[in-house]
Order: sequence, then C-alpha cells, then structure tokens
Amino acid sequence: MNIAILGQKGIPAVCGGVEKHVEEVATRLVGMGHEVTVFTRKSYSETAGSEYRGVKLRCLPNIATKHLDAISYAAFATITLILNREVQIVHFHGIGPSLLIPLLRIFRPRLPVVATHHSRDYFHGKWGVVARSFLRLGEYCQARFASRLISVSKDNTEFLSKSYHREVTYIPNGAIINQEEDKQEVFDQYEKDDYILIVARLVPVKCIHHAIKAYQKLNTTKKLIIAGDSSYTGEYVDSLMKLGSQSEGVNFIGYQTPEALSYLYQNACFFILASETEGTSIALLEAMSYGCAVLVSDIRANTDVIGNAGVSFKQGDVESLALKMGAMLEDESIVAKCSERSVLRVRTHFDWDDIVTKLDKVYREVAIVHGSKASADRLH
Repeated sequence: MNIAILGQKGIPAVCGGVEKHVEEVATRLVGMGHEVTVFTRKSYSETAGSEYRGVKLRCLPNIATKHLDAISYAAFATITLILNREVQIVHFHGIGPSLLIPLLRIFRPRLPVVATHHSRDYFHGKWGVVARSFLRLGEYCQARFASRLISVSKDNTEFLSKSYHREVTYIPNGAIINQEEDKQEVFDQYEKDDYILIVARLVPVKCIHHAIKAYQKLNTTKKLIIAGDSSYTGEYVDSLMKLGSQSEGVNFIGYQTPEALSYLYQNACFFILASETEGTSIALLEAMSYGCAVLVSDIRANTDVIGNAGVSFKQGDVESLALKMGAMLEDESIVAKCSERSVLRVRTHFDWDDIVTKLDKVYREVAIVHGSKASADRLH
C-alpha cells in the first residue's frame, strides 16, 4: 500500500519524540512491504537525501519560525497530496499540522486519513493565546475529520473519546531493547553511576527547573547531566542556565547523538522526567530499555508507562522530587529493582514491532471502510 506520512520535522530523527516515532514506524512498514513516503521540512532535512532505509523522503519548503514552521510545511504537503493520486492512505502526526485535514477531505473525500494525537500541545508554556487556540482547533480537526484517530497515551485516549464522542485507538510509542553494553567511553568525564540524567527539550513543560532546584537541595557529589536543545524557548533556556550556574554539578551538554545517548542511559545512576504534561515520552522509554532506573512526575502519562518499574513524585513539588532523589541515591536496592523491572516493562508493552503490527491493522480497516478492498488486500 502507498502510504504518505506528514507532521514530523524529518527522518532520521535528530530531535523530538514525533520524529523518532515516525522513523521507527515508517522503516518497519517498508519492511512489511508497503511503499512509504515521509514528507520532511527543508530547514531540518535538506541534506538527508531522497531515501532512508527504504523510506522515500519528500523535502518540502517551510517557514522556519516558531508559529509558521509546522503549518507552512503541512500546507505544502497537503497540496502535494491533493495532486498526487497514487497515495492510498495519509497519516497526519501532531495536532498542529492536522489543521489541514479538512482541506484534504474536501478535495480527496475518498482518501483515508489517519491521524495520531501525540500530546495536548496547547498546554505547553511556549505558546501564546492565539497559537493555543489554533492548536485546539487542530485537535478538533483530527477528531472531527480523520477517518481514524490514534493516541499514543491511555490518558489522552480517554480524554479524546470523552471530549469528541468518537472511537480512539491506543497505539503507544515504543523503544528497542538494547542487549549489548556500550563500552565506548563517549564522555571521559562521566563515569558509571556518577551522574543523574535528564534527556529532554529545554521547554517549560518539561519542568527541568524543578529538577535543578531539587538537585540543589541534595548533599551529593553526583552530577546532574541535562541533554537537549531549546525549541524556540530562548528565555526559558537562559533562566535554566542562570539557575544551573548556582551549582557546580549541573551540566548542560546540548543535543546528543543516539550513540552518545546510549552511553548516557547505560551509565546513569537514574533518569528524571519531571514533565507537567506528556504523551508517551520516548526518552523515558529509551532510558527504561537500557535498564536505567527512572524517577518521573506522577502525571498519568508517566505512571502508565512505568507501572511498577519506576519511582514517581508529586508533579510540581520540588520537595517531593528532592526527597525521592535522595532516597534513590541512598538506597541502591531501589535503583536495582527499577533497573531489573524496566527492561521487561518495555519489552512487554512498548515493542516497536508490536506497535507497527497494530498500525498495519488500522490501515487495513480504514482502507476497507473507504471502499478500497483491493488496497486493503495488498496489506497482507
């Protein structure tokens, strides 16, 4: 089946959970025999080439500003799809680009459109009132006009179902179980169990400032390593740098390659995710896949992921976070128990191959509903 995917910045993933999700899904769909085209944004993937692991890449223009980046690229992608009669299923990712779904449905009414809701982006502090309104409208367009709506978290699956009175399919993000130990010392200054790790975009919703404040309450020689870049959030990044400068142990190391992250996950004392809202965090899943103990805020999106394989604290409560960090630093059995359980948790509930099998089923079902039985047959 000929499938087009849009919404992500590009693949191979250089940033963001949506990009990692699309990369893992698209390459596996190709392995199942599908023809997959991923629409990428020029400012992120101009040098990526025309193909990646069997996935066709279609690089489109975008206006690389905070407010016009996603929607400008999505507009070019939608026009392309209106004119391209070979595509049999379109898959939108994210609520911002989904503003264009109604336009596609008007001009290509028989073309099945699947949409994945990754997170309620309008809660993110970097957006103003107008942008949040458009993001809410994008969510409405997903729920109202998509042939099939998918959510990556159980929490948002229930929210969407109740809010928009429609069926929502839960298909989470995933991770790859990494069996081999990375012996390459990517960072000579960071030894095993010598640091606490955060991997996240430097945006307010990730509440990295809470983690820094909690760390500063501890009496520890371990470092706090923060890996990640900003996302149109310069003022917040400046505030983090100022806060972090008050402690010698806080280290901002910026964007890291997958190889570097592999080393960091495997050798961290434990991993922190302090978010106030999430979909299903791929960074959290990847940490768990390496057997890294995790400490997360107690929002449902996080606790649904960790089950009994991690520790949680009261979201937004710096004292609660500091208390749990201290306990994990003092009691090695807590970390050992979480480490042992985390790999099994990912293998059982968040395996990419299982995820793509579920998505393949959705494609077949939506193709049949839209009267394309011949296309559906080709999915087998």
